[in-house]
Amino acid sequence: RETRPLDALLEALDRSGDPRSAVVPLRRAVDLRKELDWEYSPYLAAARATLASCLIELDQRAEAKTLLDQATAAAAHNPELSQRLRAPVEHASAADSRHPQPAR
Repeated sequence: RETRPLDALLEALDRSGDPRSAVVPLRRAVDLRKELDWEYSPYLAAARATLASCLIELDQRAEAKTLLDQATAAAAHNPELSQRLRAPVEHASAADSRHPQPAR
């Protein structure tokens, strides 16, 4: 299974600070998690939240919102999750609130 290296990749990309170069591997990580896990998997939620954080930084808010909504729903289905697994969802939510959408 690719999941352990995938988790390490997610963490490394999240910490790299280079959202543009992280998008493609993060999308792949989400795709792999969707193949391996159920819809409310905390691991899929973490992958989605990490990609959402990246997309927020790149001002791709519509897709980021969808991913963040999915990750938040998964977190709600897993109230017993450890803080380690909740952290990506909380991080993405915080990033979203720090980058308000411009007024139109």
